[in-house]
Amino acid sequence: MASTYLSRTFGTATNRKKFTISLWFKKASNSSNQQFLDTGVDGNNQDGFKIHSSQALKFNGYESGTTYELQSNALLRDSSAWYNAVVSFDSTQSTSTNRLKMYLNGEQITSFSGATYPSLNFEPLMNKNTAHFIGSTFSNTNHFDGSMAMVEFVDGQQYGPEYFGSFNSASGIWTPSGATAISNYGTNGFKLKMDTTSPGADTSGKGNTFTASGTPTLTQGHPQNNWCTLNPVVFGGTSGQPVFSNGSTTASTTAGGWHPAFGSIGVTSGKWYFETKVIGYNHCVVGIANERGTYNTVTSGFPPSQLYSYGIVCYDLGKKETNNSRTAYGASTNITDGQIIGTAFDLDNNKLYWSVNGTFKNSGDPTSGATGTGAAYTLQTGETYFPMIIGNTSGGSNPAGGNLNFGEGFFGTTAAGTQADDNGQGLFAYDVPAGYYAMNTKNLEAYG
Repeated sequence: MASTYLSRTFGTATNRKKFTISLWFKKASNSSNQQFLDTGVDGNNQDGFKIHSSQALKFNGYESGTTYELQSNALLRDSSAWYNAVVSFDSTQSTSTNRLKMYLNGEQITSFSGATYPSLNFEPLMNKNTAHFIGSTFSNTNHFDGSMAMVEFVDGQQYGPEYFGSFNSASGIWTPSGATAISNYGTNGFKLKMDTTSPGADTSGKGNTFTASGTPTLTQGHPQNNWCTLNPVVFGGTSGQPVFSNGSTTASTTAGGWHPAFGSIGVTSGKWYFETKVIGYNHCVVGIANERGTYNTVTSGFPPSQLYSYGIVCYDLGKKETNNSRTAYGASTNITDGQIIGTAFDLDNNKLYWSVNGTFKNSGDPTSGATGTGAAYTLQTGETYFPMIIGNTSGGSNPAGGNLNFGEGFFGTTAAGTQADDNGQGLFAYDVPAGYYAMNTKNLEAYG
């Protein structure tokens, strides 16, 4: 949600001693505190649910000298996965540990670095008739960096995770759609799917719609269909990682030295397509790399110097490079800022193609199969390949890198286009070659 957030002032609660929060989220960074839900009036009166700066899951409150909290020992560092977190509150419970519970992906968290339970019959600030915020604190700080879906609040009931998800019988993975239905969300209750043109729209039947501050980016991502992003945990280079933003779909740097970033999904078969809008072309390289290309760049920082890493060099006449060998590829023209590189890689026939603004270089035909008409490279078989973006400004002030669109429909915060793949998946700027697909879990299951 970047610097945007949603807000609503609650009415008089059904029962302030009982409530349940559930939400699905996908992190984009491992940065400082990131707020899911918050309400407050000052530093001594605030309730909130968040990812702590340590990357622990935390619910805590401060009100009139009373403090209560749960902070997990487990740390959530995976930026490629969707999580479901539930907070279950009922201060009428006689046993203190039953008054505040926390769940992650259907399992109760029982190991905490901090655990202070509310007193019997305590009424917290959460669910009071105050302004409540999704994606930031009440003071407009600690914005959540990533994606959220199915944010739910039940006023007057303490529920477990079975109301918000269930384990898939085939995969064992915790997925949306609870086995037990919620009959009444209570006066202040809401269910925000966040998958429509109005992210604050309440679908609980209570009409408790939230108002957006700023313009939230409504991507295609969802817990039931996880899309590739960039992975801020895996990076190479000699001078630290690039700067990740826009839900880890933008990677850029103003520092010297090469700063590569890689996709969160790797593929071994099938035909795949993604787009990159160039930032700072004079030090930008776009391509794919295998596992060795992603992990063996610590000393050089430049993956195309590695075997099985392949890049198109924007600043050197659009040449191609692998294994430290750079050669001409199609028209000898720089690929400049704002131009869009399409990367199409066919792992059934082991061919790689690049387009610029919808036209494939070297008269490439990604649909030519084993013939590989105009392909940039014949790829090594038996490898797992990841998308790649590299920037290096040599310490200049202008960032270098790119905005990547894996099909979720945006270059940064700018809408990319309306072109879908043959499975009806994705929103791209240019036509997706026939038989190529956006990198998401539904497509991986069908075509990977």
